[in-house]
Amino acid sequence: MGVDRGFDLYPPLENTDADNEKWARFLDAVITHYEGENDPNLTFDSSRNIVFTQGEHPALQRKGHRFRRFSSKVTGSHAGNVEEYLATVQKIAKRYFGDRVCPWNEYLDTFDERSWGYYKWNEVYAAAKEE
Repeated sequence: MGVDRGFDLYPPLENTDADNEKWARFLDAVITHYEGENDPNLTFDSSRNIVFTQGEHPALQRKGHRFRRFSSKVTGSHAGNVEEYLATVQKIAKRYFGDRVCPWNEYLDTFDERSWGYYKWNEVYAAAKEE
């Protein structure tokens, strides 16, 4: 067990030219930020999704309409400095998506979306597999 923290993008992006362009600019901003720091924790998987090698390896899908959540456990021996990545990516996302960026933190125990996000995990996983 552990405590999760992150943000959801709600409502989600649609597979439109405007949303795809905005998502691409957001990803470019994230990549530029971390490549500028020569950060070895910014990696890409075989599908070219951005994956951070801290905590539970939070990821940003290459296709924005598949994205719902950026999160990780922030407690425990494998957390590393994942909270720094969560906060920085959230800040960059806020610049591009404004109020659609909905932070959540299980520490809060508010028993609503501020504690566990807008989406259930099955929705997050299903969206990541969409075409």
